[in-house]
Formats: sequence, structure tokens, C-alpha cells
Amino acid sequence: MNAKVVPYALGFLLMTLLALVIWVLFLARLLPLEDGPVLLLASLPMIILGGYVAMSFGPCLGLGEEESLTVGVVVSVVAIIGAMFVFL
Repeated sequence: MNAKVVPYALGFLLMTLLALVIWVLFLARLLPLEDGPVLLLASLPMIILGGYVAMSFGPCLGLGEEESLTVGVVVSVVAIIGAMFVFL
């Protein structure tokens, strides 16, 4: 595994978590979101998008296919765990 994976994973994770919070705050202004599980479900599109972007931009950053997939999966899994701690 390449040493570049960890900084890229942390960077994409930070961007995903920021997008997740902004997305949920935006939806909360439009829709009456009150429950924790509803907020978690509302955040799932940003979590999936963050993992996809991390996976697809990996080769552009000099990562191999397997490393890109690893970054995408790590970003999605850690973001969903973080969202569970925040919203549940």
C-alpha cells in the first residue's frame, strides 16, 4: 500500500463530513427533519458521493486501482460511523 493513501483518505473524509453537515443543514431548512434516524438517512447521499469521488479521483492523484478503491471504501465507512455518532 502506498504512503499517499492515508493523507488522501483523511482529506476526502474531511470534505465528505463537511459536505454531509452542510447537506443536512440545508435539508433541515427545507424539510422538517427532527429525528436522528431521519437525519442519518438524509446524510447517506453525501456519504455515498464522498466515497465515489474519493474512488474516482484516486488515479488522478497517482494512486493505483486497488488503492483508489481502498480510499473510497474507507471514506464511506468512516463517514457513516461518524454520522451515526453525530445523528443518533
